[in-house]
Amino acid sequence: ATERSLPPQLCTVGSADNLVTPASVQDFVAKLREKGHTAEYWEHQGRPHAYLDGGRNEFLGTEFEKDAPPALDKMI
Repeated sequence: ATERSLPPQLCTVGSADNLVTPASVQDFVAKLREKGHTAEYWEHQGRPHAYLDGGRNEFLGTEFEKDAPPALDKMI
């Protein structure tokens, strides 16, 4: 198989995500880098899984209007 280059990737995760854990995302980023790909890791402190879902979830303590700006600042 021919090797191909992937576009740069930004991998984000909430520090309190227990579904897609920060450790699993860090491992993924490390593997991308080992293969020569450009990848950046960013962790949103105190946020659970799906912190960028629209609206508000009182059970998870997420609110798009509050949680999105730091993540979007990093992404944009």
